[in-house]
Amino acid sequence: MKLPPRYEPSGITFDDGGMSEAIVCTDTHLERQVVVKSLKPGADSKRILDELAALQTIRSKHVVQIYDVIRDAKDNVVAIVPFSRARVAQRSPRQW
Repeated sequence: MKLPPRYEPSGITFDDGGMSEAIVCTDTHLERQVVVKSLKPGADSKRILDELAALQTIRSKHVVQIYDVIRDAKDNVVAIVPFSRARVAQRSPRQW
């Protein structure tokens, strides 16, 4: 996936989600770690758009915020969300 230059991949990836893959990146403009979430090949792009729309209506410390939504070089929808080591501690990241 080709991302805007402001998002530098850290090498930590997650691909064990049901419909998406995630890459931990550094947002070089705001100097923070983020997760770049994209759909796996073959997944319906409407699903991530529905998820993003639902998340935008909820404000809670228990619900992830959406920092940004972009389209990659192949016009796929990509969500930028906060990275939280505590939220992903039970998952199996590669290169953790």
